[in-house]
Amino acid sequence: MLATALAVTGCKLKLALPALATALETRDRDAFEAAATRVLELVPNVTAKAGVPREAPFHAALLGAILASVASTDTVEPEMRFRRHPAEVVVTFPEEPAASWIFAVGLGDSDAALCDRLGQAQASARRLKIPSSTTVTRCAILIGEPKPASAAAGRAGSVFGCAWSQREGAEGAGASWKMLELPPPPAADAE
Repeated sequence: MLATALAVTGCKLKLALPALATALETRDRDAFEAAATRVLELVPNVTAKAGVPREAPFHAALLGAILASVASTDTVEPEMRFRRHPAEVVVTFPEEPAASWIFAVGLGDSDAALCDRLGQAQASARRLKIPSSTTVTRCAILIGEPKPASAAAGRAGSVFGCAWSQREGAEGAGASWKMLELPPPPAADAE
C-alpha cells in the first residue's frame, strides 16, 4: 500500500522497508537515516502545492514506512497536529533499556534551519513528558529542493540533512541535550 501511495507513473519504486525495520530493531541511527532518506526521497512532487513541497506528505511517508516495517515489540505513535505545535513521529522502544526516538521533519536547505528544527524538536520533547528513566533521542530531518535527477523522476524533495540529539538528566527544567551528530560543515568556496 505504501509503495502504491508513493508510486510515480512510469518510475520503478524500491522502498527500504527491511532496512528500516532492521535499523529500528537494532536502534542504529546511521542505518535508520539511510533507510529513511530513501523513503523520503520517493515522495512524489504531486504532493506539492503551487510547486512548493509541504511537510505533511513527508511526515506521512515516514510514519507509513515505520508502521509498515517496525517489529511488533515496538510501538509507533504519531503526535497530533495542533495549531501551535508541529506534527511528529514517536517510536517507543519498551524493552530495556527503554527509549523513545522522536522525529521532526521540516523543509529547508541550510545548517541553520536544521539546527533550528532540532531546537524546536527538543522543546516539543519536553511537552511529551517521557519518564526520566527513558532515553530520549531527537532527530530533525530537513527536506530541501530535489536534486536534478530526483526532480526529473518526479520527486518532491531531497533530504538535506539529519541532526540527532539525546536528553541528558531528568525530564523537565533540569534536562539538557547533547548533540550526537553535528551537521556537516558548509562546503568551502573554491577560489
